[in-house]
Amino acid sequence: MMNYYGNLCTDMYDILHKNAPQKELSFYLSYAEKSMSILEPLCGSGRFLFLFLKRLRYSRH
Repeated sequence: MMNYYGNLCTDMYDILHKNAPQKELSFYLSYAEKSMSILEPLCGSGRFLFLFLKRLRYSRH
């Protein structure tokens, strides 16, 4: 199968959506608990994952 677009879709998505929307982030974090593992499949640039890790790291201290 040929990949005609390469990284174009990912690059455009990252340009258009640099930051995680606060409403979505709050929604996802409302279900996350400190003891849970979090899997974010197809996370692209990790705009949600980095915020999850930051929140969990600072909430443990």
